Amino acid sequence: MRRTKIISTFGPSISDSEILKNVFEYADVIRINLAHGTWDKNEKYNHKKNIQQIRKISKELRKPVAILVDLKGNKIRISDFENHMIDLVHGSEINVVFTKEKKTNNYKIFIDADYCFAQIEAGDRILLDDGLIQLDVKSVDSNKKSLNCTVDKGGLLRSNKGFEVENKIIHRSGLGEEDKKDIVAKSEDFTELGTDGPYLYGETYQGRKGYTTYYPGNIPVILSIPHGGNISPSEISNRTYGVTVTDSNTIELGNAIRNYFYSNHNIRPYVIINNLKRTKLDANRDKVEAAQNNIYAERAFDEFHFYIGKAREDIISKFSTGILFDIHGHGINPDGFNDLRTWIGYLLTADELDNSNNYIDQNISINDVSIYSLLNSSGQTLSQLLSGPNSLG
Repeated sequence: MRRTKIISTFGPSISDSEILKNVFEYADVIRINLAHGTWDKNEKYNHKKNIQQIRKISKELRKPVAILVDLKGNKIRISDFENHMIDLVHGSEINVVFTKEKKTNNYKIFIDADYCFAQIEAGDRILLDDGLIQLDVKSVDSNKKSLNCTVDKGGLLRSNKGFEVENKIIHRSGLGEEDKKDIVAKSEDFTELGTDGPYLYGETYQGRKGYTTYYPGNIPVILSIPHGGNISPSEISNRTYGVTVTDSNTIELGNAIRNYFYSNHNIRPYVIINNLKRTKLDANRDKVEAAQNNIYAERAFDEFHFYIGKAREDIISKFSTGILFDIHGHGINPDGFNDLRTWIGYLLTADELDNSNNYIDQNISINDVSIYSLLNSSGQTLSQLLSGPNSLG
């Protein structure tokens, strides 16, 4: 029996699924080096995607393989180059710039480590890539936080390589902020969206911690309810900008509509609910404003829109087309009293809706309303869909 455990480092050379399956024949542990790559899902080399790929193949092959994550540590590293490397020639000059920018397409070296800039002086020697590349500091520009350097020992310098100053300790001790973020990101390595499917009519599906609820339907109608939640968990900080007022009773309204359809016609719409209080998540804004960089709120945002997407897919496959109603509340009526009616606005202002039917049909573009797709397929005019016998009221 083999007692030795084999650790394989994950990288571009084994990222192909077929190659990775071959590695699984021998490996007991797959190591991921967090010093290279990112958690940003828009980037090609993405830690989360890589971890999901490893777990998927482990499940397919029915072989448990551990994942070992190496933190960056407090080693100072240069940022990324547009082409992932530059060629440094002996005797040439180059600027080392201390900035939070993550990538440069110029002949410069970027470093996100402002705290050590003041310790570097003219005459210091900079060691890059464990000393394989060496630069001599000619001058220091404190205003631009830049070092003008001469290349003493050149060669190919790749992204994310180490940065040191000879005979000086410039790094911080203890657990760095980047490492803390990596630990949080790995500990909250959420299950892949869709693993709770397939989504069947009559069943109820809950997102992480019940922050999102999805009821699949059997008619081509979706009800989305983004602002009626009242869950206020401490793991999600309050949003610091944007609208935070709850649309009270909208979840109750959505469920009442759903139950009415079933009681009277034995059918149900698809319903997706955000159960988080609007102070924690606004599921109807772009993700940055909606979740404000909280990973738990971002997950709930992703779940909410993922379930809407799955409902849409199901409707298109079964009915070819459908309609989505985004349910909101409203405050005091412009006339000054609390109005219990349900308002349907279609992205039109009150002044636009107050015009005559002829004016509406002749002067308002159907491309400016939320029901333009319905208009294109119905054969009705805009005014007829707004207030005619076949309108929603």
